[in-house]
Amino acid sequence: MDCTSCGTSSSRLVPDTFSSTYVVKGDGTIGPQNTGVSSYDANVDRVIGDHSSSSWESISHRHARKREVLRDNPNKTGFDLGRTVENDYRVMKEKERKAAETARNLHGEAISRIDRYRKKMKSKGTVGS
Repeated sequence: MDCTSCGTSSSRLVPDTFSSTYVVKGDGTIGPQNTGVSSYDANVDRVIGDHSSSSWESISHRHARKREVLRDNPNKTGFDLGRTVENDYRVMKEKERKAAETARNLHGEAISRIDRYRKKMKSKGTVGS
């Protein structure tokens, strides 16, 4: 192999030692986990299971916190809750709640129109996503 600096032919040197760190538990994020241990990463069932377990645990904690906030505010529903920058929950003011409801309705209408459009294109034989 030629040296990239001077072009002289040389042998490739491999280090005698190296060090690394790895985490053998999924981190709960949606992205693929890379622990640095190929035997672990290659075991798809275990990776998916760990990710699923940690994800459901996070969801369970969020739901418990929502229930706690709603218990403290008995006249409110989940539609009245908003997230804080600290990832906690609070009761929104009426103006915020109405804006959130409008956003949900617009989103629902957009999804419905997209679905109708896709069905129309499929019936015409047009392939697309």
